[in-house]
Formats: sequence, C-alpha cells, structure tokens
Amino acid sequence: MRHLATYFVAAFLLLAQTKRTGGFQLSHSRSLPVGNHNTRTRLREQKGENDDEALEVGDWRSFRSNLMAGGLPTTEDAESEMAQATGSLADSDTNKEYRMKHVGEANMKKLRSQSPELHSEFEGALTGASNPVFVTGEPEVGGLVARMPLPYEIWVGGREFLNRKKRSKLLKGPKAGMEEKHKDPLYYKAVGRVENMLFPSSGDAKKEKSSSDAETQSIVAAAVKTTAVWYKAAETVVNDLLNEIAIKAIDDDGAVNDASLSPDERDFLNRYIKSTSEWEELGLVVSHGGVGAVKCSAKQESIVLNLNRPLASGISETLAKLILKGAYLIDGENELDTDNDYLEKLYDKDFFQAFAQAFEKSGVCYIGGDDEQHLPGIMLSGVADLRGGVEVVEGSGIYVGGVEDAVERVIAGRNKAEDFRFFIGRKTFAPGFLDAYCVGGTYQPLSAPRAVCLKQCVGLPTPLYHEVLGLAGGEVRDVSSIEILKRKDLEENRE
Repeated sequence: MRHLATYFVAAFLLLAQTKRTGGFQLSHSRSLPVGNHNTRTRLREQKGENDDEALEVGDWRSFRSNLMAGGLPTTEDAESEMAQATGSLADSDTNKEYRMKHVGEANMKKLRSQSPELHSEFEGALTGASNPVFVTGEPEVGGLVARMPLPYEIWVGGREFLNRKKRSKLLKGPKAGMEEKHKDPLYYKAVGRVENMLFPSSGDAKKEKSSSDAETQSIVAAAVKTTAVWYKAAETVVNDLLNEIAIKAIDDDGAVNDASLSPDERDFLNRYIKSTSEWEELGLVVSHGGVGAVKCSAKQESIVLNLNRPLASGISETLAKLILKGAYLIDGENELDTDNDYLEKLYDKDFFQAFAQAFEKSGVCYIGGDDEQHLPGIMLSGVADLRGGVEVVEGSGIYVGGVEDAVERVIAGRNKAEDFRFFIGRKTFAPGFLDAYCVGGTYQPLSAPRAVCLKQCVGLPTPLYHEVLGLAGGEVRDVSSIEILKRKDLEENRE
C-alpha cells in the first residue's frame, strides 16, 4: 500500500506540474482489440460459408475501422466486455462531437465548397460509430504517413526497439537478442531525463543511490506511459544537444564550423535538419511493396505524395508544361524515355490552351516531394469513371491519371477544377526503407477516409496534418496538441 500511495502522489504531482508549466493537453491512449481468426470462423459458420469463400465485408476501410472500434463480438457478454475495453468509443456521442469540433466548421465549409460529395462522405465518417482515422501497424497503399517530430522519433524508435527485444526473448529464450543495444543514445538520455524530472538531483549520495530501487523504477515506468512526460523529456534532450552544438560549432566570427563536432553530434545535426525540412509532412502512399497505381523505377520501391505542400493556386502555362511534360521536356521534341508513363504524352498547343482554360483560375498544384521533380506530374482525383484513371488500390476510391478527360469534364462543367489535385515531384523510398522509418518512429502510418486525401489543402484554418493526427487519437493526438500550441500563425483561430 505504501508503494501504491507513493506512486499516485508522485504521478499526480508530476502531471500537475507538467500541465501547469508546459501547457500540454493530456489524454490517454488505449489499445483497441481487433477480431481474430476464430471470430471470423464462427461468423462464416453462422452464414454457412466455408474457408474457400471470401467474407463479404463491403468497404474494407469502414470494416476495419468498425473492427478497431468494437471488434466482432458474438455474445452479449463479449459485447459488454468490448465496450468496457474501448471505453464505449463506438457508442459515445461525446466522441462524435469531439471529431466534428476538432475538424472545425471552417474546414468543413471549405470542403463543402470544393465538393458536396466529399463533404457528405467525410461528415458521415465523422459522425459514424467508429473513428474514421486510426493508426496502422505498417504503411499501406492508399493510406497516409505522417512525418513525426524528432522528439517522437527518438522516444518511439527506442521504445519499439526494446519491445522487439522483449518479444524476441519470449519467442526464442531469455538470451535471445539481449546482447543487442539500441543504437540511438538519445533515447536513453530521454529516459534519464524523465527520472530527473521525477527526482531532481540533490547532491545527496544516499538519495542518488535510491533512484535505482524497485519503487523508483515502478514510478518512472508509470510516468513514461503519459505522452506529455516522455515527449517533454525527449524534447529537452534535443534542445540541450542543439545548444551544446551551437556553442562548439560557432567560432569567434560567428561562422558555423562542424569540424569541431563529434560523429554522433554531426549525425544528430543531420537528423535535426532533415526533420525540420520535412516538418509536418502528411503523405499519401501511392506505391509500396510492388502494389500501387504509380509505377516505380525500382522493384518494391515506395512512393509517397505530400498532400499538404501547395505550390500554386491557379496553374500558369509554364507550370502546365511542367506538369504535362516534365522539366526536361518543356523545350524538347522527344518523348520521355522512362517507366513513369503518367502524363508523359507530348500534348499539342490546342491541348495546353484547353488545360489553361480548365485549371488556370482554380487548379491547385502541390510539391509531392523532393525526388524526381524533373518527371511529368501526377494527378489525383476521386472520379471513378474518369477515362484513363487508375485506382491507387482497389477499394480506395482514389484515382491516378486521366488528365485529358479531366480537362474535357471541367470545360464542359461536369466537374470542378477543385476535383483534381496535381503534384510535381514525389518522395521515393528504397525497398524496405519506408517500413523501417515507420518502425523507428520517423513516420506514423495511418488509415483515413479518401476525403482527407482528395480535399484541397489551401488555407485550411485547422492544418490538415493536425486535423488527421487529432482524429487518430492516442499518442499522436497528444503530440499534435503539444505541437500546435507552438504555431503562432494559428493563434487567431484558437481564440
């Protein structure tokens, strides 16, 4: 009992102090149960199906979302147990109200003006029984990947590494993989920072020694389950190291000289610069593991299109040529010799004029990524019967290509220019790299409705990145709540 009382006192004092000084918005993540093979077998037996017949689940995204929210209970007892485990998320009107409030009336109004159809879809998803956005275990075609802040990458990468070691130990024996140590020392510094936050150094050797006892370790273990605690610790480690590097690398003349930095410090600086350059990117996976509508230059390569990096609203003639021909062909006469055959045809002058008529005023083009910006662009839409369009993955409702038909439809008034999104460049990952980045906490894979991927991301009061992470819940929502408080440009919208 004494240990239990000590834990509660320390935990509540810590949370109160963190919330008071850091302004964090705390919430607690849940692990949601999912269905298993035995459940599916029972359902098939009830329907008279055998193992060779496919289970009809309709839209697979909605099915999985419902499964994540409430599982597939087969008895009243199981249903009651599931409701307790998930906090009655599926039946909570408050949860639905939170989703609508989080996205915001202004964001919904902009979506309605772009596409009443997508607005209706998204509103239905937000007010449905299950959460339309949720974290997935790995990246998938038609899903999203969110670039996470460096403190998140440091902590989650280290935590997942240790979890894998624990699983390996359970499967292969007590010594399996235990000799291996996580390569990122910043994670262990962040863990030490959590302990220092709980038990500030007093200079007393006896008290310092007590920090390794079982009671202290149990308090630390409980504290690091709260996002605000570990994120603050990892963030402090990042800031401290940046300050140390600034002192060492800046000479008397104010010039930066990285020759004085150690290899670990240079590695950290490169990670920090990369994290900053990819700040709050939210990408759509259009090719991964040999699946997807966008062809890859290498087998099993992954391709991601950043959804929230607008380049231009209103497409000029020069930009139109870049989209349709690629940078190397604006003044060239030969067709591009490449496997990426979308939008590569050399269109004549009449088509450029038609394209300008369709998209010059309301067309929007985005920077899909830093890679292959010389290639012709990529067009996304949600138009199922678009001539020449190819679905990114079956059931996604997101299509690539079909620019000629798109131009004809916009001119004829059958579609709006806002129904189509154009991208210059993309992010390419060598085979296995995107999976590794997701495991290491650099990216967070997510599943979301197609309306999130297809709506124009220009001037949204609630940034698309934070809209999605806030809907996903759990740790990523906590991180979004922390990071959005730093956005000075959004202060008027929060008031």
